[in-house]
Amino acid sequence: MQINNIIEFCSKNEIIVKQNILLSELTSFKVGGIADILVYPSNVKQLVFILNYLKDNQITFFVMGKGSNLLCSDDGYRGVIIKTDCLSNIEVNDNKITAMVGDTLASIARCTLNNCLSGFEFAALIPGSLGGAIYMNAGAYGGEMKDIVKKVTYLDENQNLCEIENNKCEFGYRTSIFKKNKYIIVSVEIELVKGDYNQIKDKMALLAFKRKSKQPLDYGSAGSTFKRPIDGYAAELIERCGLKGYTIGGACVSEKHSGFIINKNNATSLDISNLIAYVKDTVYKKTGIILELEVITL
Repeated sequence: MQINNIIEFCSKNEIIVKQNILLSELTSFKVGGIADILVYPSNVKQLVFILNYLKDNQITFFVMGKGSNLLCSDDGYRGVIIKTDCLSNIEVNDNKITAMVGDTLASIARCTLNNCLSGFEFAALIPGSLGGAIYMNAGAYGGEMKDIVKKVTYLDENQNLCEIENNKCEFGYRTSIFKKNKYIIVSVEIELVKGDYNQIKDKMALLAFKRKSKQPLDYGSAGSTFKRPIDGYAAELIERCGLKGYTIGGACVSEKHSGFIINKNNATSLDISNLIAYVKDTVYKKTGIILELEVITL
């Protein structure tokens, strides 16, 4: 990979570029080695420019939001990470909100509250960006992104700008057409309903209390480590197998919520990976159920 050429290309096209950044500083797990190059496109034109350049030069890349559902290797990343942070803009039109891939769910939630729009409360405290939430059809407290999305604008494999309605997005449990086809989300139109400011605020506060009381927010994690099995919950299975508090290196099965593997004491990515493998193996041997990873590995 010609790092100097990439930097020169980004400079010519006014794309922000950074070198040798620790992924542990960019992810909620707080683990991961050095990434060679990070680029920060600030608009769709720049995004298309960098994607075309990387593909034309056969350079490996990864599109990254806030890193809240990502386990990065201790060896870092040999390639280009496209960070979506600067692709941010929220617009309100009556009961619809259009936001970009890099907007955080928290910022969108504040906008819905200020505009007395209800339906987004479940997502207000999900960490991460809108792009990641759509990509995996994020959900919490009985709600999922599929419930509120009207349409999505994305780039296909040839960098063509496309638009797709909700019913064509193939939303499922922690999946979507964007995950299946590696499409790159650009913006999303969300359809909500008019509501009462205080009621929306109170619901957000209630869900915040529930989250704080049940989840290990004091430690680095990527949220729920495993997907929910068809029958039951991952946390119940893990606890039933006697794994609550089980530790490998600095990684630990949370004693507060067994569905979370946490970075309790300066864990490495390898510690977390080994603990994930041990939990999966133990649960399978004792219950016959295969736990599927919800976290994305890089």
